[in-house]
Amino acid sequence: MAVDVNAGFYKSSEDEGGYWYAISPRLRVNDRFFIVYNLRIQNVLADGGFISSSGDNYIVFGKRDTKTVTNTLFGSYIFNNKSSLTLNLRHYWSEVDVYDFFLLQQDGNLATFDYGFDPNLNESSHDQNFNVFTIDMVYSWNFAPGSFLNIVWKNYIHHFDKEIDLRFFSNLSNTFDAGPINSFSAKLIYYLDYQRFARK
Repeated sequence: MAVDVNAGFYKSSEDEGGYWYAISPRLRVNDRFFIVYNLRIQNVLADGGFISSSGDNYIVFGKRDTKTVTNTLFGSYIFNNKSSLTLNLRHYWSEVDVYDFFLLQQDGNLATFDYGFDPNLNESSHDQNFNVFTIDMVYSWNFAPGSFLNIVWKNYIHHFDKEIDLRFFSNLSNTFDAGPINSFSAKLIYYLDYQRFARK
């Protein structure tokens, strides 16, 4: 068993900056079974960006904190020297908390913006909670030299709302409630030896 750990941070202005850290344990159960888990958490603080506009009347920028959590699980099982099964599971979760607004001036500077007169703008109207959950499972069979049969199962779930104060498992439960999209496919690659056929 081995564990990879890494982290980093940056600061681009007096307020704006961020940090991230990741941990990835790897476990080889035996010669056939191998599994890797990776957790990465990234926080971006006081990030500035475009929020909305009202035609030529005004353009609004905002400050926001962004938190992104990515969980991935990879597993591989080798049945024999001709067939194997791989699994790749991933959950991507990103929250955006908008907490301040600024009005873009004609000279390109930003001025404090009182959003009270605009009912479409408030501190929660542009918060975002975005989730993607995917599963990719592939069975591969090398049934002849240079010839393969791959059977693939893909599972995809997408969920978006404005609830940014949820705990991890509550958020994951809401994501699963969105309902999955499943697809199955098969790919056959068969190698034909032209010289062998030509001799016959």
